[in-house]
Amino acid sequence: SSAEEFKKEVQALIDVHYNNLRQFYDPNITMYRGLGQMYVDDPRFTAYFENFAAGLAVFMRDAICVYCDIHE
Repeated sequence: SSAEEFKKEVQALIDVHYNNLRQFYDPNITMYRGLGQMYVDDPRFTAYFENFAAGLAVFMRDAICVYCDIHE
């Protein structure tokens, strides 16, 4: 289905995001989940993502949570 294809595409991009972070430090899955939550809880992160698209901070948090659920 197109929803499954979208989920796969999003998760592939989140995997790139996670691996890019690993160039700077090695976040474990718990740390990565916390980072996703910070995207919503910290107004500085939220503002950064909202500059690209309305709702992007929440979208990123949710996509990171799915990624972490899969990789835990």
